[in-house]
Amino acid sequence: MANLELVFYIAVVLVSSVICFCGHWPIFEGTPIHALNYYCTGGIFELLEKCVGFTCGERGLRAIYCVEHYCCERPNPILQIFYFTIVGGAYFAAMTTSFKYIPGPYLSAIHWYLGTGSVVMGLLLFLLTSFSDPGFVSSSNVSDYLAMFPYDGVLYEEKICSTCNIPRPPRSKHCSICGHCVARFDHHCGWTVRFLSHMDYDWSKSKEYLHRGE
Repeated sequence: MANLELVFYIAVVLVSSVICFCGHWPIFEGTPIHALNYYCTGGIFELLEKCVGFTCGERGLRAIYCVEHYCCERPNPILQIFYFTIVGGAYFAAMTTSFKYIPGPYLSAIHWYLGTGSVVMGLLLFLLTSFSDPGFVSSSNVSDYLAMFPYDGVLYEEKICSTCNIPRPPRSKHCSICGHCVARFDHHCGWTVRFLSHMDYDWSKSKEYLHRGE
């Protein structure tokens, strides 16, 4: 039975991977794999638009566009709540099923503390990433960042942010979602509801490595 479950799990993972990552290839055009890829990568939202437009008209469409704008283009805690739910749920499942075998013939009691500690540390790093200063650039500190990251005249030349109306230090960028210029901008992270830069990148990478180890 265990072998059948493993084969089933591997088959589901392989089929899902092909659908998500390869379903748009021309070789799958006109097949169920192509159709599933379409619905998984945006087609389902188009279907929702048609259904809402047909049943509720323009008012319904405006409502779902507002929800989409809030969820995808504005800072919000949805993914943060989802993250805590995933980690908390996984830890609760492990605690109620696997932890009862610790200590055992193959695992000593220290594994209970290591597992719990890694979860707590991961959540702590997540909070530090979410609420630490990522490196806001403003008129009051832009001179400090320009001294820290000078223009090289080759790849980076002086530019003015058209939104903030201040000089943009090299590798800085204006985040349209958060509405700030950020020094050495890396990317906007929906999970932490803010952008990652040189100020909080270490917290973020440490959290990722820790959770991969779990």
